[in-house]
Amino acid sequence: MNPYVSRVLEEVKARYAHEREFLQELTNHSLADAIVVSPAADGRTVTSSPKRSEPRTLLLVISRLETEKRVDTVISAAAEAGLLDRLRVVGGGPDRPRLESLIDVLGGSSEQTLLGRISDDHLLSLLEGSRALVSMSKSESYGVTLQEALASGTSIIASDIPSHRWILQAVPSEFYQLIGGPDSPLLADAMTNPPCLPPAGVYNRQWSDVARELANAYETL
Repeated sequence: MNPYVSRVLEEVKARYAHEREFLQELTNHSLADAIVVSPAADGRTVTSSPKRSEPRTLLLVISRLETEKRVDTVISAAAEAGLLDRLRVVGGGPDRPRLESLIDVLGGSSEQTLLGRISDDHLLSLLEGSRALVSMSKSESYGVTLQEALASGTSIIASDIPSHRWILQAVPSEFYQLIGGPDSPLLADAMTNPPCLPPAGVYNRQWSDVARELANAYETL
């Protein structure tokens, strides 16, 4: 079953746990033929310009700061690889104080690493200057940040979860590396020797694709 369908089904069952008749009907209904229309990458994060001459040196995390996103795992691995000064984390959330303390213990600068919420232009600049986007999230409903990174020509280092595998299924393996678990020594190694950079603008899902798939889905109903 499509990983998004499975995730939605689990959430529906949890939300309507008290509705026994509804859950029984849902259980009896086959979702094998469910149609999933994935979103497109934000066009502002896509660049195919060859003008940038500076080397891509940053490691980028774009995530809400929550424990299940396992940003602490990325920070620790970056420190192990001696690359904490190159790590940039975009996003805010309740886990920020803990991550600040971790960075301080590891000898880094939380002000330099944790950027919080930033403008679209700043995000695009970071994507264009990043060697890899890193996401060790425990679970994702989709993982659009991977899609946007690929569209901008940034390689991927990510946790081996269904939504990440789904996004990367049509992408050549030299442009990404999936990491099996949060304690895997492969993460620090992958940061030190990241995957090849994908061509910018090639692995980019367009909103016209979304519109066409939605139209086709409605025609089959």
